[in-house]
Amino acid sequence: MFKKITNFQLKSTNVDEKYGFDFYKYNAKVEGIIVLLSIVILPLITLIFLNVFKKQLNINEEQIQLIISVSSLFFSTIGGLIFWKLHPTTFFKSGVGILFIYPIAFLIMGIFSSICAQIIPGLFDKESKKITAWGSVFQTFIQLIAEIVLIIYAFLKIDDLKQRVKLTLKENKKQLIIVVVVFTVVMFLLGNVLYGIIANKLGLGQSENQQNLIEPLKDKQTKVIYIILLLVFTVCAAPLFEEIIARNAIFTAVGSRWLSIVISMLFFGIMHVGSGDIWNITPYLLGGLFLSLAFDFTRGNITYSWLIHSTYNLISLIITISTN
Repeated sequence: MFKKITNFQLKSTNVDEKYGFDFYKYNAKVEGIIVLLSIVILPLITLIFLNVFKKQLNINEEQIQLIISVSSLFFSTIGGLIFWKLHPTTFFKSGVGILFIYPIAFLIMGIFSSICAQIIPGLFDKESKKITAWGSVFQTFIQLIAEIVLIIYAFLKIDDLKQRVKLTLKENKKQLIIVVVVFTVVMFLLGNVLYGIIANKLGLGQSENQQNLIEPLKDKQTKVIYIILLLVFTVCAAPLFEEIIARNAIFTAVGSRWLSIVISMLFFGIMHVGSGDIWNITPYLLGGLFLSLAFDFTRGNITYSWLIHSTYNLISLIITISTN
């Protein structure tokens, strides 16, 4: 099935001739397995195990979050070191390095924002022992800065990435618009509307990721500034950052198009349920699948999957704001 899918791609353009994406830079049986184990299989086993046996282990959600964060960091660091040892000269410029480095950057960001929440008045409620609405705004802002820094790094260091995006926006506007509209509509109808109906029938609630995003919208003091921040974060920065990681880096590292689709889909789901909220992973798996197929269909051109992701997030954000 996947082999038939991967034979279906857009017609090659001048962008592909000049800055074509290399789907087979590395060996799927070596580097592909390293990526599969370190960023998908081992973290997923940990995630499932903790959620299934959390009562027996007598651990709460915060402890699950901590264990998942530490274990995922450990797995990705080991995988990254092995990959770097095999390919020290191409590890960073191929775009693979950022896949293994970003968890470290996010850990530093998390520690920094947690310390700030404790020492800056108004960010943390000591009575309820929870982050306030202003605390959530602050954490989102810090994450935005971290992602922008990593995006700049990616465009400066990864071979042909900047040129590929720039030339696509310049030469392939009509094709870009058509692909973005078609994939966004299909992704929204199947991944949002259809899943929403199924979720309501099964009694599934919102994911913790979604709940954390909309919580500051309920506070009148933070609502306006948070909406502006969300527009920049969820529509511009986060989609581009996630596509660099979950599509460009993974498809480069794995060395197999069909296996890249599977790994990218699973990784994208895991990215969004790091809190241990595994029961709500399905919409993120569907989103990861559509975006992976879009990336493969457009010959590894991140411009398309990025704008599909951004447009989808914009529609979702408008709906979220209007209903909150």
